[in-house]
Amino acid sequence: MTARCARGSGRFFPGTTDTFQGLLNRVASGFEQGTLQPLDVPVFEAGQVGEALEAVHDRSIALEIGAAETVEALPEKQREGIIRADGSYLVTGGFGGFGITLAFWLAAQGAKSLVLVGRRGAATPEAKYALKGLEAKGVSVWGASADVGKEEDVERLIREIQAKHPPLVGVFHTAGVLDDAMLTDLTPERLRTVMQPKAMGAWYLHRYTQNLPLDCFVLFSSISALVGRSGQGNYVAANAFLDQLTHARRARGLPGLSLNWGVLAEVGMAARQEIGGNLEWYGIGSFTRDEAMRMLELALRSDYAQLGLMDIDWKTWLNANRASAVALRYQHLSDNAIPEFSAIIQALRKELQDMDEAARLGRVVTLLAGLTAQIMRLPEDALDPATPLSNLGLDSLMGTELRGNVEAHTGVTLSILDLQSSNMEQLAEKVLEGMGY
Repeated sequence: MTARCARGSGRFFPGTTDTFQGLLNRVASGFEQGTLQPLDVPVFEAGQVGEALEAVHDRSIALEIGAAETVEALPEKQREGIIRADGSYLVTGGFGGFGITLAFWLAAQGAKSLVLVGRRGAATPEAKYALKGLEAKGVSVWGASADVGKEEDVERLIREIQAKHPPLVGVFHTAGVLDDAMLTDLTPERLRTVMQPKAMGAWYLHRYTQNLPLDCFVLFSSISALVGRSGQGNYVAANAFLDQLTHARRARGLPGLSLNWGVLAEVGMAARQEIGGNLEWYGIGSFTRDEAMRMLELALRSDYAQLGLMDIDWKTWLNANRASAVALRYQHLSDNAIPEFSAIIQALRKELQDMDEAARLGRVVTLLAGLTAQIMRLPEDALDPATPLSNLGLDSLMGTELRGNVEAHTGVTLSILDLQSSNMEQLAEKVLEGMGY
């Protein structure tokens, strides 16, 4: 039952929600017994939203959300000559690993004028070496110093490009930073740290180039905006903004392409933070720079507004994200994955049934040690079962991952407080209690 608006139940039942719950139970019972009958209202399928909204002015309507439907992709359009020699290409985050890789790819495609942007310009030996390498290929390169998260810097940057360089024909926004934190630890400053260069940087680039005849406006988003990741609320929000800005541009007839990148093995933030190994447990693999540039070329030749470029084993990912397995958006992927949850848990139950109490405790401690070591990237024998996990270096982000892994393997949900304040032996006791032993 859906209304046109929602109110917190506390506004109607200020004491508790027990009265409201009792009312709902009586209504449900009335339908079961046949004393209550549903209203005679027209029912529309999810694909008939337009017709439903027209009918809602006259009477109540019902919208039925059925099983997920398979939608055939539109024929892909192929474009030729995606990179030109007579225009300039702007690359933000231009002196990061991904930015430099992109710059050399643009040069290989025929670009002759590049503007690489970084907050400190070409300040590092690697940046200076890259500039020399590009110039040796006959490319005119400006290593600009600018903070794209500041509007005045972007305005000055675009103005100087148009005044001193060939006209701007393409924008590639790769700038971004990570500052992972759980929502309880996410301060306005930490939110701003991530949002400013990526989201606001994209907005300022849009604002000051929207009247220019660009061939391409490419935003480097992330797989996180599609599947989420614990502790990355600020990063997910910033990338989701990029995705929606792209669709807004396309609706206005402007060029736009948002690429939800997976994990690059050799360059990029995942490589710098060394988090690729942790993602493998979730079924998220990595790809090389050459593979990334090949995917970029195919994306630029297509007419899509948004593409996910990733190496992901959905079955493994759904096994590691149990809540997502039953979400409607993943329904077409989860049919074969859900049974694995119960299979893993039932196998453990069968194993524990034939053990005495001490052996059960030891088996679960071993399981927890393996899961913990995997997340913390430590050898199992480096973990003392009698030492609290927080003393071993487990933080709230790791704790959230461990919580999901424990649930996937045992069916028991532990609290973050338990994970941070208990040792593995104490956690094993809680897991066994949750499993009914």
